[in-house]
Amino acid sequence: MLCIIISLLPFALAGNFLLVTMDQGRSHTRSFQPFMHRLQEDNHTVSLYFNTFKPEIDFHMKNELIDLSKFLTNPFDDDAFGKLVWNQEFSIFTQHSASSRPTQPHLPRAHVFIEEITDENWDLIFADSLFSVCGYGVVQMSKRHHIMVHSSDVEGPHGTSKGFHKLVNHPFFSYGSYCTPKKALLGNVKDFVSDPSSRGTIVVAFGTLVPWNLSPPDKLDAFVQVFNNLSEYRIVWSYKGRPINVGRHVMISEWIPQNDLLLDEKTVLFISHGGLKRIARETVDTLPSITESSILICHAVVVVLPWPTVLHHLKSRLSYSVKEAACSGMPALFMPMFAEQKRNSWLAKHKGFADILNKFLLTQPYLEEKIRKMLNTPDFKTKGELLKKRFLDQPLSSLDHAAFIVNRLLKYGGRMPSFFYTRSLELSYFTTLNIDIIVVIPLIMLTILL
Repeated sequence: MLCIIISLLPFALAGNFLLVTMDQGRSHTRSFQPFMHRLQEDNHTVSLYFNTFKPEIDFHMKNELIDLSKFLTNPFDDDAFGKLVWNQEFSIFTQHSASSRPTQPHLPRAHVFIEEITDENWDLIFADSLFSVCGYGVVQMSKRHHIMVHSSDVEGPHGTSKGFHKLVNHPFFSYGSYCTPKKALLGNVKDFVSDPSSRGTIVVAFGTLVPWNLSPPDKLDAFVQVFNNLSEYRIVWSYKGRPINVGRHVMISEWIPQNDLLLDEKTVLFISHGGLKRIARETVDTLPSITESSILICHAVVVVLPWPTVLHHLKSRLSYSVKEAACSGMPALFMPMFAEQKRNSWLAKHKGFADILNKFLLTQPYLEEKIRKMLNTPDFKTKGELLKKRFLDQPLSSLDHAAFIVNRLLKYGGRMPSFFYTRSLELSYFTTLNIDIIVVIPLIMLTILL
């Protein structure tokens, strides 16, 4: 009997978790998957609330899918979004317009999905902090304890901690300091980059949301001309777009083994958009007040994430930019296109391993000058290797550390005792913004003077 009780103990201590991510945010969800899978190793159940606009979902896992294409269109598949990425500055207004229009037909039925989710008995809810108002609404309606998960390093407080390897306060912790292991290159990719006449490999990848078929002809021609001029190198370009004429030293494919290429000893440069992802951070129970109406633009999918069947797929298919450059110590040339990519690129440049392309100034001479500067300046590689060393220099695996924090939260019912948290969380906006000082003290002084 004692053996049976001991064997069941891990399951008795297991939690029921919900992860809520951005609509159609496959890259966001992939950012969180290693952490969620680590929690599943501790016998926790993790469910995914995910909204999709396509009848397929590429997480390589068992799922229950609600196909929203019957009701809505995906704003990221729209030509207007693709042209915006190439030709305009990305702002909160452009993003709001593209994302809000298709939601109107679905609003009347959205609350049914939300209520099904919030009625579940969740021990903790992980809510994506970027583009996921659904997560905010689910947390508010369910009244459950929560952890805000940040797939990208864009939150203001992070800037004050750039000089420190590890934060020590309880409400904020990082789990993203890990790297995907290298796998050997295979087949034609291996043969292509192993050419003894090559001075090195240049990897080019801009992700799935940067449509080359909608790129201005002069900008696409600039890339083609420059790559053709770099015949002494081997160039592997993740490209899906109009037919182009490139030399034999340029390999074009809709999908490339990006991580494995960046970790290959012959690779010398990475050209990308500066997306971040997977340098992920968490904030525990610090959700601001959200009105109930905010949740009405949500659509629901619940997916159960089975750990054993998916890891080998994920390791070969995840595609990120700044994170993989840091993990490989690779010099990088970033051309920010939208979202937080401009800030990511400037942070990488500040660290000394990257330079930046301006998409509005892109010409053949400008692009070629930037690339050759990166290739002929050893300092970029030196700074990249130094960043990689610091990134991985930690006494404990970041995923194990994050799992420990979550398990400790469960021990206390989902939230640590109040003395673990800063008292400022309990202050009103009136006090937090110092309105009492800005308004009251001048009024007292004015009264005295009068």
